[in-house]
Amino acid sequence: MKRFLLLMLCGAVLLGLCSCGVKSAQEPGTAAPVDTEFVSDDGTIRVRLHGSDADDIPAAMPVLRARPQVITLGMARRMAKGVFGDAEFFEFSEELSKAEIADMISVYEYAVTDEAIRATHGDAPQAWIDSVRDARLNILEYYRNAYAAARDEVTPVPCLWRFWPVEHYSVHGHDYAGTDPSYTDDIPAGVSVDLRAVTTVDGVPYELWVNNNERADFRNHSLSIFSLVPDELLDSCSGDERTAREREWLAGLGLLSAAPADEAELDAACERAARLATDMGLGEWRFTANAEEWAGGSGGWQIALTGQPVYEGFPVSWRNPSRDTSDLERMTIHTANDGSLIHLQYVSPMEIISVEEPAAPLKTWDEISKSAAQAMRGWGYDTLISNYASEKVWWDEVGAVVSDVSVDIDSVRVGYACVPCGASDYLLIPAASFVGTLDVTGSIPGVHESPMNLLLDDDGRRDAYLTIDLRTASALK
Repeated sequence: MKRFLLLMLCGAVLLGLCSCGVKSAQEPGTAAPVDTEFVSDDGTIRVRLHGSDADDIPAAMPVLRARPQVITLGMARRMAKGVFGDAEFFEFSEELSKAEIADMISVYEYAVTDEAIRATHGDAPQAWIDSVRDARLNILEYYRNAYAAARDEVTPVPCLWRFWPVEHYSVHGHDYAGTDPSYTDDIPAGVSVDLRAVTTVDGVPYELWVNNNERADFRNHSLSIFSLVPDELLDSCSGDERTAREREWLAGLGLLSAAPADEAELDAACERAARLATDMGLGEWRFTANAEEWAGGSGGWQIALTGQPVYEGFPVSWRNPSRDTSDLERMTIHTANDGSLIHLQYVSPMEIISVEEPAAPLKTWDEISKSAAQAMRGWGYDTLISNYASEKVWWDEVGAVVSDVSVDIDSVRVGYACVPCGASDYLLIPAASFVGTLDVTGSIPGVHESPMNLLLDDDGRRDAYLTIDLRTASALK
């Protein structure tokens, strides 16, 4: 698709344009934002804008039309090969042998009795007891029907590379009779289908999971790859013991590192991730990385990477106005410091279907800065705190006194913002993202007199950002 985009942009030469003109910097004097500080119009929020880390604004950029893309079987196989090379894949399955199904029949024949239901649900109303019995009777019937078609011995089935209804992979959903419908690339509207497969690479078991959700309320197309912790390892344990077992298993396979990655290792991780995206057939991507302690401080370190697709040298921001029925295209990857894969997720692939404007002229930094400052002066608590109503309830309940609310904008990124256009398409428009953090500090008289964070987050900080359309210098809502 990016090759198609290149051909469309090259056609701009016929109009007297050239690709270097699209990406050239503006004339001298269009300086980036300078450090400045001001207070919101309602007097409640102090805003500090640090202009030292700001991208250049080019003279012009293309405006592109994009459309959510179903992950085809060809894409799924190409991405799998890009990650795992020539590794062999097998169907993910909850299949049981004939003897195991006989055991399940015995279990559920008892589970539907009053004695068994009352043992777990006590004095629940009879209507509830009946609903539990009906659910268990359905499972019992499922296993009785499955028994005749079940195999005496379960052996792995090579991956069929087909999409199946999501129920196909459920614990009580294996298709023993072989009657489930499968799909290739023509996914019917209104359904959600999966392709799930497993493989083992360098001693690590992985699951590959592709979902195409074509339901009207939420369209989703995603690929997830993750190390597959054996069920028996985590059976009969929970809480801290479960976390400890999983950590030991990951560390034993070299998937956790003893110390946080340094800057050189983080840079190398970004380069590896960009190459991986190319190997997966996804074109150019840009990644950021940080060292992250596994399971919120339970010991062991990993590298967390977040990726943005890049078109014509500019990344598509994930800090965009909300999209109604699908997520923003992005990729997240977790690895050990040496690059060993722990988890990868790629969501909402987009395809460029047209170039709406080959070289849209852009505003200067002076115009953009003035517009951004004006928009930020209109900020209030309800603008910056998404769940402000619940936060305020807590503040009122504990008698919190707010002493300072501040926003630090510490970087300004130039790229594309994704905005809805028509029934299902989106426009990638040139935009500047002012990215920073929100801090709310105060005290609780008689309880905590010294300054403390008053946000309900663990670290007391929230992202704060503003997106400006570079064509018009207007804030995107």
